[in-house]
Amino acid sequence: MIPGAARVWRCPTSVRWLPRALAGAVLAAGVISARTLDRTADPVLASRVGLLVTLAAAALAWLVVRTGGIVRLEIRLGEDAVEVSGGRRERALEYRDVVALDFAAPMTAGRRWVPALTLLDRFDQTWPLPAWVDDPRALLRGILEHAGRTDLEVWAEARRIGDRLERAHRALWLFWALVPALPVAAILRAVL
Repeated sequence: MIPGAARVWRCPTSVRWLPRALAGAVLAAGVISARTLDRTADPVLASRVGLLVTLAAAALAWLVVRTGGIVRLEIRLGEDAVEVSGGRRERALEYRDVVALDFAAPMTAGRRWVPALTLLDRFDQTWPLPAWVDDPRALLRGILEHAGRTDLEVWAEARRIGDRLERAHRALWLFWALVPALPVAAILRAVL
């Protein structure tokens, strides 16, 4: 395949920064919560609880960044394979190896919080493709056209995967609303 000949699907730049911004908000909320604990009753216990809250927030922030890495993927539809590249890794999934496809809502597929179009290959490996790409319905249509299999098309239509991808794409603002809401909620909890 000629590089650049196929359309490339990727998430917008604002989405690429979302995992880092959300992780920063989680960490800020954890630190604010730890610093505003009532230290009058038992300062030693409050100090230890504050440390645990901060460490839990740091672990959650690390998990958000780690599992949010799929927003940096680039997806190309080649003649005989879906080519997925992210960072230094490039992988290809041949259309004939695709057994099933589905939509993974946030927090349903293991630890993933990013909504995704998931492809299952014949080796029982899951290939998550972010639902926040520029045109998720066109990506799904392209995969189904290249695969040329009616069973996948019927399954996608029955599960309304295209509609679900569009809804997830439109609901992106909810995740951006979490970024400022987490520290503000921690501050309000401390003040009130």
